[in-house]
Order: sequence, then structure tokens, then C-alpha cells
Amino acid sequence: MARNKPKLYRLTTIGHKLVQEALKSFESISSFAIEKNQHRQTFTKFHAGDGVIRSTAETYCDVLDIPNWRENWENIFELVPEKITNWPVYDHGWVGRKNLVSSLTKKFKEVAVY
Repeated sequence: MARNKPKLYRLTTIGHKLVQEALKSFESISSFAIEKNQHRQTFTKFHAGDGVIRSTAETYCDVLDIPNWRENWENIFELVPEKITNWPVYDHGWVGRKNLVSSLTKKFKEVAVY
């Protein structure tokens, strides 16, 4: 039986700015992680744009004292789109076009509606 994947959330541009502002009161991400007893690697990935489960994102908002994050969840976070694992248009004939394929895939993911 297949397991349901948890939904992952990442910061929007607005959310990233809010986190950046909150981090100004810390010397570094490492000092934030130590002082607030957070896992540095997970937070670093999150800060860089990777997704985390909702409870982790909520914890970061709480420990960083992000104002009104509950009311503004939709502006601060977005769902991470699922990875496209089977793109039938892409085949071995696309030799030497890795950058083009990567760029097109990224653009496709940005406009994909779930």
C-alpha cells in the first residue's frame, strides 16, 4: 500500500523577506539554530527554498516571532509542487540541452496548477 506523501511548504518571496528580517537579530543561521534549539541543516534548506512539513514551518514562524503568520499563511508559504518524474516529451534525443530542459522544466513547474 502506497504511503501518502506529506505536503511540503516553502517560503514565498514575502515569506523569505520576513524570515530575513527576523534573522537580523541573530549573528548567523547557526547562532539562531543553537539559541532556538532548531536543527540547523533543516532550517538552512528551508531558508534556501526547500520545503518542510507544515508543523516545521509553523515552528519556525513561532521561534522567529513572524508577526501574524497564521492570518497571512497564504502570503508567506506556498505548497511545493510535486516533482515531474515522467515527462514524455523529454527523451534521449535532447543531448546537450540539459540547461534548456532544466529551464523549461522550472518554468513549467512555476505555472502548473494543482
